Amino acid sequence: MENSCYYFFSSVPQVLAGTLALFGALVLFKLQPLSRQLSEAVEILADSLRVPYKELSEDMSKIRLELCKLCYSALYNKSYKSVSDFLKTFDDSALNSFPNYTVQLKKFKETFSPYQDLYESTLRATVFTSVVIIVCIALIPFVKVISFCWLIYVPLFAIILLSIAVIFYLLISIVKKSIK
Repeated sequence: MENSCYYFFSSVPQVLAGTLALFGALVLFKLQPLSRQLSEAVEILADSLRVPYKELSEDMSKIRLELCKLCYSALYNKSYKSVSDFLKTFDDSALNSFPNYTVQLKKFKETFSPYQDLYESTLRATVFTSVVIIVCIALIPFVKVISFCWLIYVPLFAIILLSIAVIFYLLISIVKKSIK
């Protein structure tokens, strides 16, 4: 029984790390074109915002300039969340008051949403998988104690198997998102 515990708690982290690496590569291949599209959308938005629109009120002109600065900062830092957060502070009717920029704003939102969703879900799955790997590795020195006490072994084994099922569910949902 003790040997099977050693094998279980040592092979689970290896399998999960290999699976995580495979899914990481898939996600990177999907994030690269999305990042390029996002960069292009922000660049087009920033360039269009540089050109003043005569019919904007003074407040809207200030917002246009602030958004333009944020876009150029986002392009420089490759961090587009600040632009998205700024746009979330306005409702659609306020954004529609930028008639010349509506198409560019919509393209940015359409590009940023799947990028952010894929990034955040991958981050959650990676952290959860890392925790399960660390727990399994941390339990290896205690295998002698665990293997002789069924009250510890069975629930621990069930929790780890359930965690593995959750990890594969998360990773499959990430693959579905990256295929879209």
